Amino acid sequence: MIPAPVQFTLPDLLSLCPLEGATNPHYEKVAAEARAWINSYDVFTDRKRAFFILGCNELLVSHVYAYAGEEEFRTACDFVSPYLLFPYYLLILNTASRSTFFLSLMNSVMIRTGRMHFPPETYSSTL
Repeated sequence: MIPAPVQFTLPDLLSLCPLEGATNPHYEKVAAEARAWINSYDVFTDRKRAFFILGCNELLVSHVYAYAGEEEFRTACDFVSPYLLFPYYLLILNTASRSTFFLSLMNSVMIRTGRMHFPPETYSSTL
């Protein structure tokens, strides 16, 4: 005997919690700067670069941080990019290269934002 289909009724979430879409006003300028910054590391083949750009991670950050100022928005974009690159580089780089690449990248983010600095001697450590 075939079991009866199960039916779920979902509530109208938008009527319960109306969300207003917004985009950060600095999106176009900062997105171009953030893409240029990540491209300066020359980590992509042309095909992978196209996929990364088509992913529009800056647009996602723009919707999440619609209220952020220009510098805060740029910082958020710069923090998101390494996390999106991680699975790709996890597959193609050996452990030492991966450690060096990500520590160097995060060091650049931290220095650019004035947060902290990882000394170069930590780049050679095995994670």
